[in-house]
Amino acid sequence: MISIGFYISKDSLSVAELSLSGSQPKILSLNEFFFKDSESEEEKHSLLSKELERIEREYKGKNIRFCCSLSQSLVSSFFVEFPFKEKFKILKTIPFEIEDKTPFQLDKVCFDARICRIKDKSKSSVLVFVTPEESVKEFVSFVKPLKRNIHLLSCSSSALANLLEAWQTSLSKRQNPDPEDSAYVYLGLESSLVLLYKDGFLNHVSALDWGWQGIIEEMRTAYKLSREKAFQEFFTKAFILTQVKGFTKEQKFFSNLIKKKMQTLAPEIKLLKLSLETTQNQTLSKIVIFGPGSMIKNLSVFLTEELALPVSKLKGFLPFSNFDLQSNPLTDVALGLALEGLKKSPYTGLNFLQSSKKTAFSFFPIKWKKTVLVFLFCFVIFSVYAFMRQFESAGVLSHVDEVFSDYGAKIAYLKKNEVSVESVKSFLASEKEKKEDEKNVMELLKSKQPMDQLQFISQKIGSAEKWSLKLQFLKITDEKIEIKGQIKSLALESFKSLLQSLSEKPIEESKPSQPPSSKERIKDSAEDSNINSAQKTAKAENKENFKTDSTVKEPTQKEIELSSFSYSFTLKKGL
Repeated sequence: MISIGFYISKDSLSVAELSLSGSQPKILSLNEFFFKDSESEEEKHSLLSKELERIEREYKGKNIRFCCSLSQSLVSSFFVEFPFKEKFKILKTIPFEIEDKTPFQLDKVCFDARICRIKDKSKSSVLVFVTPEESVKEFVSFVKPLKRNIHLLSCSSSALANLLEAWQTSLSKRQNPDPEDSAYVYLGLESSLVLLYKDGFLNHVSALDWGWQGIIEEMRTAYKLSREKAFQEFFTKAFILTQVKGFTKEQKFFSNLIKKKMQTLAPEIKLLKLSLETTQNQTLSKIVIFGPGSMIKNLSVFLTEELALPVSKLKGFLPFSNFDLQSNPLTDVALGLALEGLKKSPYTGLNFLQSSKKTAFSFFPIKWKKTVLVFLFCFVIFSVYAFMRQFESAGVLSHVDEVFSDYGAKIAYLKKNEVSVESVKSFLASEKEKKEDEKNVMELLKSKQPMDQLQFISQKIGSAEKWSLKLQFLKITDEKIEIKGQIKSLALESFKSLLQSLSEKPIEESKPSQPPSSKERIKDSAEDSNINSAQKTAKAENKENFKTDSTVKEPTQKEIELSSFSYSFTLKKGL
């Protein structure tokens, strides 16, 4: 893609031709043309047409963008901060700001926004540019005979700002190039521009009614020069003497001629500086001059003394590190316009031609309008179709109900009012409910009952005497069984193993039961002592009559001792 910047002033035409080399802009050509005093608008059109034809021949078959600019004297600007960063939202909000901050009527202006900074990824600082609609119409009518499509129509200050910023870097990732509050002063032919930067970001643009064409007119009058010759003398010889000793009268005269005109610029800058300090609480720390007027030798020293501020000359443009500022002094604005045409981001671009086509506020962005209209059209079509289908279905169902009643009356010998689709649906629903109830009853009958499970467990355990089993508690819930009781200690493990063989999962064993109370322990010990004394008496009485049979063993303490148990388990499925 080739971007061509055209800047048409009262006295000259400057043309800059750029292309993108990777992500960096590349200068293809720079040209300057001075209009003669006697040239009419038709002759200017002729010069422009020749340049356009040359460009189209040279870049035949390539995508070309023509970018132009309005003079800053036709454009006003103001600074606004928004709580969002989307440009379409900003453009919808700007009309309310214009009514408050400018005397223009909304239906008679064109406007656009240059987003200068994005803060916290959701807030933006914006410079709004406004111009009368008549200015845009005049420019369009001026270029109409050229029969070329203009890609964008910007303004001088926005074009120059491109040369001072890293425009190819995303705004959200752009670092502060210069943390100081500084003013960049462009010394132009017809007027001068001041671009103010706060924390390294553009926040104000001001036009000064001073141009170095006043010096050109003084030179023409003093030395009887033509306009073209006066331009050449200015660019090659213009200077201001810092001291007069050792210089000729002619040199002093020439220096005083320029100094006299430059002294009218200093009060305007001082007034702007004072206005910033009082209204915006912004104190300038330095001034940087650039543009064709800055080519006057010793100008920075002269302005430093006049303004009592450090004034320096711009060393180079940020996007073009190797660009010689003195080689083509009039092409600065055209170069910035060509950069504007290379931009892909919608955030930083400025185009009054798009602004003139903007319509009233709408809820959806312009790019979505066609999609929304198609969606609404389809929605209406489908709604009508659904309504017609529902209406047709209702008629069909009514006819089916009537036919159903006729056949039901003929086949079942019923009255028509006794036969309907609803009555059949009700009958089928009741029959289905009966079938489900019968199914549930059969499943319940097939399932194992607690008595069946009790019988099964009793068969597996056997007689209680075998285990010396004393059952205290038995609960059967579905497949879950809880059993508590006492059993002789030697048989406890065997009994537990038997129950484990019947269980689906490992047996859960509850905590042992509470030990007997003190009263029960005293009673048991008393009974045991009575039993032992009775046994001893019986043995003493029968000692002589009976002999102990060695084959019969008395039960041990463990065989007599009972152990308490409390188990819960789940019967295996299928048992």
